[in-house]
Amino acid sequence: MMRNKIMKNVAILTLLILVLSMFTGCSLFGKTSKENDEDKQLANSTSNETTSKKMVPKEEWVNAYVDYINNNFKDDRDGSYYGSYALVYVDDDDIPEIMYLGGEPLGGAVGFLVYADGKVNDEIFMRGEEQYLPGEGLIYGTNGLRWEDWHTVYEIKDGHFKVVANGGSELNETTKLFDNYSLNDVPATQEEVGKTVAQAFGNGNYRIKDGRIIISNDRAKSGENEPYYSHDEIVNMLNGMK
Repeated sequence: MMRNKIMKNVAILTLLILVLSMFTGCSLFGKTSKENDEDKQLANSTSNETTSKKMVPKEEWVNAYVDYINNNFKDDRDGSYYGSYALVYVDDDDIPEIMYLGGEPLGGAVGFLVYADGKVNDEIFMRGEEQYLPGEGLIYGTNGLRWEDWHTVYEIKDGHFKVVANGGSELNETTKLFDNYSLNDVPATQEEVGKTVAQAFGNGNYRIKDGRIIISNDRAKSGENEPYYSHDEIVNMLNGMK
């Protein structure tokens, strides 16, 4: 009789647990079918994203780069091509970016060509120092003007450069100092700008030298150290990658 009573209590307890699991969406034996379906959808989404990012035919992005360079870096006055070009890998996919140093008429600007979704995006954004973190999608640059101490960190996002941190100061003509700093359009101190920009650039470092902010990161590569090629050389190099 006692045994029957125990078995009855066990059955009631099991029933209560099963009812509770129905209301909470939990399963006693693992994930619910709904959770399994969500996992499959997430796996398929991740797989499709990786495939679309990694499996772009080389001919597609090579032709896009070559066409863009041929059509946009030509001097209409004499038909020659200006600028010099370097292949770099800024983000973590298999498609390189192209860093270029602009001659006339670009006035020495440094820019990047980025391929995404069937087109090339061209965003000039610096005239001074430039560094990038290979595979991390981050670029740091200054404007190179002696009357400004300005620093910007960009991230490649969906084929465009997104500003992550931007701050600096113009030279005060009266005091001859950089003493009017702002960070992302908000007033800030020189130290706040240096610290924030350095952190945005892959948790790098900053120091003050001769009144200016200096940003560094041991993982960074400088554009000054890249091998640059002429128009004909970069086009031939790209075509050889098909």
